[in-house]
Amino acid sequence: MATPLVVSDVAKSFTMHLRDGIKLPVVTGVSFSIRAGECAVLGGPSGAGKSSILKMLYGNYAVDEGQIIVQHEDGLIDLATASRRTAST
Repeated sequence: MATPLVVSDVAKSFTMHLRDGIKLPVVTGVSFSIRAGECAVLGGPSGAGKSSILKMLYGNYAVDEGQIIVQHEDGLIDLATASRRTAST
């Protein structure tokens, strides 16, 4: 069986439109995988990007770079590029 979750070189930044378009990199180069039955912890200090990573995993934040591959009943889905319809079925 394939690894159910693989995060590869994921990055996310935010643009502050009311501050002359300043870009704030939130997370860069995040990679990890979780096998079936495994338990994982996202650890780090405040502002390290833990919540942003979770929001990318469940689709509230778009991924700027990289891949989030999830094992689905029909195969593998890259959440970073999948349509909302594909990711929710």
